[in-house]
Amino acid sequence: MKNLIYILFPRRCVGCGKVIYPNEKFCEDCDFEKFRIQYPKCFYCGQENNLCSCSLFERKYDYIFSPFYYDDIISKSITRFKYNGHLDNGKFFADEMSRSLMKDFDYEKIDVVLNVPMTKKSKRMHGFSQTAYLAKIISENIEKTFEPLCLIKTRETPSQKNLKFKERITNLKGAFRVSEKIDLKGKTVLLCDDVKTTGTTLNECSKALKRAGAKQVVCLTAAMTKFKIRGEEN
Repeated sequence: MKNLIYILFPRRCVGCGKVIYPNEKFCEDCDFEKFRIQYPKCFYCGQENNLCSCSLFERKYDYIFSPFYYDDIISKSITRFKYNGHLDNGKFFADEMSRSLMKDFDYEKIDVVLNVPMTKKSKRMHGFSQTAYLAKIISENIEKTFEPLCLIKTRETPSQKNLKFKERITNLKGAFRVSEKIDLKGKTVLLCDDVKTTGTTLNECSKALKRAGAKQVVCLTAAMTKFKIRGEEN
C-alpha cells in the first residue's frame, strides 16, 4: 500500500522538485546549507554580523530571524510553495523557521502568533494564504496561540516585488490595521512572513501592531534578501 502511494504521489525534493525516496527531503544536487545564515549574526536586521544592514533602514519591529538567505534554490523552493501549492515545501520552511526562533530567542515570551495578511482578492488568486500556512505550523511547533484574523490588509496594493526600492517604501503606508476583536496590549507578538526584502511590509505591520498596544514585535521569515555591500541592495 505504501509503495502504491509513493508511485501515485511521489515525494519531491524541496529544492528542485525531482522525485526522491520517501525518507528524503533533498536530492543529492541540492545543498540548502550553503544558503543558511551563519553565526555570529545580528538579531535586529537578521543578517550575519559582517553584512549587518541595521543602519540602512527604518526598523519598527524589535527582532527578526530567518534560517536562510533568499537565493538560488531557496527562492525557487519558496516560489513553488507560494505559487504552485507545494505544501511540503511550506512545511519544511515552517519547521526551519521554528528551529531558528527557538535557537535564537526566548520563545516562551511570545504571547501570540500572527501572519502578514493578504487581501481577499490576493488570497483568491493564490488559492490560499501562504503566510497563514507557515504561521499555523509555527504556532503548533512552539505551542502558542495563532490569530489568523488579527492583522487586516485594508486595500489592494501593487506587488512589492515589481516595485523599485523607493516605491516599496511608500506602497504599503497605512495598508494594515489590527482587528478590534483582538487585544494586543502589553503582548509580545510573533509576526510571520515568507520573505524579507527591504523589510517594508514587516515595518508597516509592526507600526499597526504597536499602535494597537503590542509591547514587542518579533519577526520570523523563511528567508531574507542578502545585502552584500553596505548601502547597496542585492
